[in-house]
Amino acid sequence: MGKIIRYEFVGDRTGLSLQALGLAIVAILLPKLLIVLVPIVLVYLLLTIVKIEEEIENPNEIIARAKEGRFRK
Repeated sequence: MGKIIRYEFVGDRTGLSLQALGLAIVAILLPKLLIVLVPIVLVYLLLTIVKIEEEIENPNEIIARAKEGRFRK
């Protein structure tokens, strides 16, 4: 049996988008504030990504399907 490891974002996508938009606005208006805001956004991103490990019988089949595009949304 093989193991597949994947990472998934479980946070609020709207909140992350608003933070990114805020960073873009701040970069234009108050660039010195980026020193504080960028680490806050990165910490949020890192805290909302989880590692998922799955035991599967045939990992090569999963990899082949992923390359074919069968698992894409």
